[in-house]
Amino acid sequence: DKRFPFVAAEKYDEITKWYYLSIGDAAYLLYHVDDADHIALDRTAVDYNNEDAYMWAFVGTPFDGYKIVNRATGDGYILSSSTNTFDGNTGAKTHPVMTAEPVAEGNNTYWIPTASKNRGGVGTFYLAQKNANDGKNKMNNRDGKLAFWNSGADAGSTFMVIDVESAHATMINDFKTAA
Repeated sequence: DKRFPFVAAEKYDEITKWYYLSIGDAAYLLYHVDDADHIALDRTAVDYNNEDAYMWAFVGTPFDGYKIVNRATGDGYILSSSTNTFDGNTGAKTHPVMTAEPVAEGNNTYWIPTASKNRGGVGTFYLAQKNANDGKNKMNNRDGKLAFWNSGADAGSTFMVIDVESAHATMINDFKTAA
């Protein structure tokens, strides 16, 4: 689908493109840590000793939404969080993490991308929980953690993908030039 800056697979075993996924003006990279209660947004460079934790893919369709998967966790795990905005919770305390499928009642399975005009507006997008709060629960950087915000979206909610293969090719070419 040409509307989005990523290639999605219909099933996990059909993934052909992995991405580094960054959020916000600081371009913090999402990475998975086993048993963590949140995804920390504190790195702008990949730790190549643990590269699979930084690699993300999209599984689904533009009609149903996309599951977001991580290469380190493998098939059967998706990025998910509670959809409940209880007692005035803006989502700042609700953190998407890699969760085994099927997810618990009240958690989301799919994310819906929409275009963002932030971070230059080319290839940038927001990710909202499908069927939650009329699409207002968009992922965001809240105090150095991946969370969601339930009203509006700005640069702090803006994602960009970096094709892993292209990033590797650039790194190799830069190394050759420096050598």
